[in-house]
Amino acid sequence: MSRCRHVTLQNPVTLRPRTLAWLAAEPFRVFFPWAALLGVAGVTLWPVFFAGWLQFQPALMHSRLMILGFGGGTVIGFLGTAAPRMLGTHALRPVELCLLLLLHAAAIGAFTRLHDELGCSLFAATLILLLLLIGGRLHRRTDLPPPAFALVVMGLACGICGTIMSSLNLDFQSAFNFRFTRLLTNEAFLLLPVLGVSGFLVPRILGLRSRQSFPDGPLPAPGWWPLLAESLLAGALIISTFALEAWGEARLGPAIRFCVIMGWWSRDAPGLWRAKAVGTQAWMLKMGLGFIAAAPLILACDPAHLIAMEHVLFITGFGLAILGVASRVIYGHSGSLPETKLVSKPFRWIVWLVVLAMSTRVSADYSMTIQNSHYIYAALTWVIIVAIWLRLVWSKLWTPDP
Repeated sequence: MSRCRHVTLQNPVTLRPRTLAWLAAEPFRVFFPWAALLGVAGVTLWPVFFAGWLQFQPALMHSRLMILGFGGGTVIGFLGTAAPRMLGTHALRPVELCLLLLLHAAAIGAFTRLHDELGCSLFAATLILLLLLIGGRLHRRTDLPPPAFALVVMGLACGICGTIMSSLNLDFQSAFNFRFTRLLTNEAFLLLPVLGVSGFLVPRILGLRSRQSFPDGPLPAPGWWPLLAESLLAGALIISTFALEAWGEARLGPAIRFCVIMGWWSRDAPGLWRAKAVGTQAWMLKMGLGFIAAAPLILACDPAHLIAMEHVLFITGFGLAILGVASRVIYGHSGSLPETKLVSKPFRWIVWLVVLAMSTRVSADYSMTIQNSHYIYAALTWVIIVAIWLRLVWSKLWTPDP
């Protein structure tokens, strides 16, 4: 049995649906909608601020809610569901789900109360708990995860290091620390898991050959260790490009990162850019990966507008990829997998609205006369996107896989 099929078939069908144990076994059902709502809260800070209802500039809170709330919540939900299946071990228990959710909610609560150091500490504790829950299952595993899963662990480590540095105020000790902490927390934390997951998920969706598929078993199959070493090398190179960027190499760092990303996908998912996307959801995910790959090159072309250029990665890169992966997981775990291969007008609207939100947000930083209004337009567009997406997946979130 191949790795991809193994991950698909191991569902907790023996559990009673719509119970706490069922939700714990498939925590994406809780974390995905929670993360989506945090994304809405993160963007609505700007209209509220420009209306004069906030007494502080919300840039930091906005980034925390979007990256650590929306992005972090999706990562926790995905890994909490997928990691036990990859290891061939038991799913999360209800108490473990509750602890993860409470810690993540406490971190978000601290951010909204402007206690950034406390929020970063709580978020780091959330990721550490997630790693401990996954690591604690290793001794009972009946299988090995794909070698590229090392990139996922490295991404979580970047999130932990970045938030701990922020909680200890190490980011204010030097310009390098400030920039590197920000890059670890905001970019490496999400980029490395996307690269790690794409090696075994994207080939399934696009019908490509996967290097990450190995026979089931607790012992490494031939070729597993070399791919692990390659994954660790790719992750180290990615992190080094962020260090270069933090040192002031605003063009060289992103340019090298673009080369590493493209090199990784050309080896791990050969034919990714040539393969025809069957169904709108696959096209949506492919678009997100394309923007993730292109974003560093775009940033290298215009580092003077750093924040604007980063939103190409945040909105059309991570945003589309997160919504695409989340949709695939929800449809696949609700018995609706055949629907993912269909053409969907609502999902097409989501894609083009995401592109519109990105264009509006990026253009805001090129003209002060339109900046405030374009911040508001981009935020409202994202609210519409999430509303459409939740409408499409809501019933399937609570539908068990038959």
